[in-house]
Amino acid sequence: PPKNIQELTDTKKYLSEIGITIEKLKTEIDQCMRTYDICGEFQHEFTGGENDDKWKLFGAPQRIMEAIESQTATLEKQKEAFIKAMELEQEEFEETLDSLALTVEGFSTYDDLTKYMDIAENVESVNERLKQCVEQSRQFGQSEFLVGKEQKDYSRLAVMQKDFLPFSNLWLTTRTWFTRHEAWTTGARSEERRVGKEC
Repeated sequence: PPKNIQELTDTKKYLSEIGITIEKLKTEIDQCMRTYDICGEFQHEFTGGENDDKWKLFGAPQRIMEAIESQTATLEKQKEAFIKAMELEQEEFEETLDSLALTVEGFSTYDDLTKYMDIAENVESVNERLKQCVEQSRQFGQSEFLVGKEQKDYSRLAVMQKDFLPFSNLWLTTRTWFTRHEAWTTGARSEERRVGKEC
C-alpha cells in the first residue's frame, strides 16, 4: 500500500492508465473470441483447459475493472487518512514556526561580544531550522496540490528568513573576524620570535 500522498497519487495514476490499456486490449480480445467462434463453427473440439482459457480471457476485462474499482475505493479511504495526518503535522508545524519566530525576535537582545562563539553556534542552529522549515513547507504545498487541497500560506517563513539574515551575517562575521584575528596576531608573534632567533 502507498506510504504517503505522493505514492498514493502515483498508484491512482497507474490504475487510470490500466483502464485505458484494457479498453485498447478489448479489441484484441474480441478478435480472439471471433477466432474461437470460427473454430466452433468448424466443429473443433476444445480441451477443458482451452475452454477455461477462453472464458478467462472473455471475463478478464470485467474482473480487472472490478479490481480497479475496489482498489480505487481503498485509495480514497487512504487519501482521507493521509490528509488528516498531514493536517495534524501542519498544526505541529505552525507551533514550530511560532517558536522559531520568538527565537528570531530574541536575537535583537544579543549584544555581548564576549559570547560571540555561543551566539554564532546558535545562529547556525537557527539557520538549519529555517532551512528545514522551508523544505517542510514545500513538501506540504506539494502534498496539498496532489490531493486538491487549498494550500496553506507559509509566507511568514520567508519574512523570518529576511528578518534573521542581518543577525546571521553579523554574528557569523564576528566569529570569523575574532577567529582570524587571533590567528593573525598569534602568527605575527610566532614570526617575530622566529626572526629574533635567526638574528
